[in-house]
Amino acid sequence: MWWLIGLAAAEIMLLSTPVSKEEGQSLKKQCEEVVTENGIDVDTARYFVSGRGYVYRVSIEGFETIEEAKETVQSLDDDGTVDTEFVLVVDGREISAKPKKPLEETVEKLRERLVREAVDPIPPQHKDLSPKVEHKVANKKKKNARLAPTVQDVLLHVVDAHQEITTNWQEVQTESFRFLRERPQEGSIIQHHYYRSADNMRLDIIIQKGEGVNSTTVVPDEGEGWVSSEQKKVSRNAIRTRELLARFSSRNILSVPFTIAQEIEKGAYWDRMTLIADDGDVWTLTRAEENGIVSASFYQDSWLVASLVVQDTDRMMEYEFADYRVVEGLGMIPHSIQIIQGDILVEALYIDSLNVSDEISESIFEGE
Repeated sequence: MWWLIGLAAAEIMLLSTPVSKEEGQSLKKQCEEVVTENGIDVDTARYFVSGRGYVYRVSIEGFETIEEAKETVQSLDDDGTVDTEFVLVVDGREISAKPKKPLEETVEKLRERLVREAVDPIPPQHKDLSPKVEHKVANKKKKNARLAPTVQDVLLHVVDAHQEITTNWQEVQTESFRFLRERPQEGSIIQHHYYRSADNMRLDIIIQKGEGVNSTTVVPDEGEGWVSSEQKKVSRNAIRTRELLARFSSRNILSVPFTIAQEIEKGAYWDRMTLIADDGDVWTLTRAEENGIVSASFYQDSWLVASLVVQDTDRMMEYEFADYRVVEGLGMIPHSIQIIQGDILVEALYIDSLNVSDEISESIFEGE
């Protein structure tokens, strides 16, 4: 199964809670005694906080994975000499480094919710974001008069509807991709602007709301990559940074509409789907297995993917795709993606622009 909109940050780091300048210098020394791995840097940085002015925080950077950062947090806790709390910062966004409890919702509960009358795959509070595909309960009155297609009919139409996107995307060599990432539960809104031209890559991150640091990450076609923020500019391993930046590309963010035709043609679990509901504007398929994609919905007027429900070991995530518009050189692309966990909107991605036709100046990939 493809990578479902998994975002990795250009930077993974740990930040201490705000301290004074003197406390920061002392804390830095304490951390250096505990954190001794090669490639991990401990430093102090000054941050401006609205209403408080400048504060100091100790940063620990250079992690390749979130798991490594969490292990370092555990080491600091176990050591006992460092009594200041550290938080994990991914993509300029502070998140808890402690594991979360799994969701209580089960596959059976999901199926019950899907087969209830007038199931609406887009929560009412978010319908205004997608007027073109708004679901109307009134359409349910027409359900009985419409002949339901077979699962194979649905899948064949879905492959045809997404084939243009798949074919065109394979030819893309440049892109300027701007999207807004919102996490309502954390109160954060982050603007991303990703550029690619052949092997050159760049990502600009602007924190519009919430705590975080604006940054620019660049990987040129030759040489080392670098990250520049308000505090400093540091070099980064080109191979690892290139892998991280690729997570912010349109090919990854929109991986579902890009790859779904290929995935269906491969067969696998799609062959075991069954049609369970005509939900007015969408056909909904489901699968009996306990993990992976357990439900998929497709718009009846276009056969484009409307939503996927994915059951993991300890959580269930629903991905909703709406506001489809034509992008020159690609085809129909969803401009609104919402990620729901347990009936709670945990993340929303709103695409501002995607340009794969115009050339990008080489100067934006040069050192500042």
